Amino acid sequence: MRLFVILLLGASLMGCHNLETGSADLGAAPPTDEAQLFAPGVVNRGLPCRDISQTSDGDLMVWCELVGNFHRAVITEARRVDGKWGAPRVASFSTNPRWKNFEPAFSRDGRRLFFVSDRPLTGEGPPEEVSNIWVVHRTANGWGEPTPLPEAVNEGDTFFPSLTNDGTLYLTRDLEGGESAIFRSRLVDGQYQKVERLPEQVNAGRTRFNAMVDANERFLIVPVFGMADTRGGVDYYLVARNPDDTWNDPVNMGDLVNSVARQEWSPWLAPDGSAFFFMSDRPDNSLVEFNPLTREGLRELHNTSGCGQMGIWWVDAHAVDVLRPYLDGGPG
Repeated sequence: MRLFVILLLGASLMGCHNLETGSADLGAAPPTDEAQLFAPGVVNRGLPCRDISQTSDGDLMVWCELVGNFHRAVITEARRVDGKWGAPRVASFSTNPRWKNFEPAFSRDGRRLFFVSDRPLTGEGPPEEVSNIWVVHRTANGWGEPTPLPEAVNEGDTFFPSLTNDGTLYLTRDLEGGESAIFRSRLVDGQYQKVERLPEQVNAGRTRFNAMVDANERFLIVPVFGMADTRGGVDYYLVARNPDDTWNDPVNMGDLVNSVARQEWSPWLAPDGSAFFFMSDRPDNSLVEFNPLTREGLRELHNTSGCGQMGIWWVDAHAVDVLRPYLDGGPG
């Protein structure tokens, strides 16, 4: 398996009994051709979680953890130093309980982290009524001060940043009437330009969310609601981009990724194309013993990864038919 997967905080991380103060040994179990919960007990630890990203050198991983029905949302980080993973902790810029922070995405060089927050655009204070995209720079000692992207990007409720190698930003924006749509902002001379709404091939179905763009802008992975071939409520679709900037019709990513679960709307592809990560609230039915349930058993199940809350799943990207042509030096 390629270097990136070897550096991952794998599904068999050991020694992380105290997630706030202890340390985690690297136990790199590569993804398989079956979807599995990623790093159970470490990343998936009973809390709802989603929105994962990692630097291309593999030394820093971030993801979002939630409490309640999105009443709290934080960005959690894990760092690898001298070949060993430290204990996951809430990122320093995400500790204020008044504000929600979620949907992190690294720039391709790993120097900046883009994320979504309802924190006030200027100074301290109560949360904004809408969410905006922010960026924070990595420093030698951790993180700098987050700053919001310009109004050309942040106009209304704005979500889920995803970036190409040249800095082009893809994002989701909520519209009137309960619809969401995918937009794009080009980076010109270091400045993000006014966003453009992408065509109907990208903005398919009744509504869509949280598109992830390929580093070379060859395709998008778009969670879409209201398609005829849906497996559940929202499914992941691949939308290929042509050299002339036209787009092909969306293609369902299949049963390996999509399920009857209704919440599947946070995709991420490892930088080397080795693993595909995605959020799903599908249950792991192996957790349930078909014996009479007790209150104690219900509580234990509720606090267990895979109980049907949002979780981060992963799979070998080569096992996903619609992704395979783009891997290992494929089209583009």
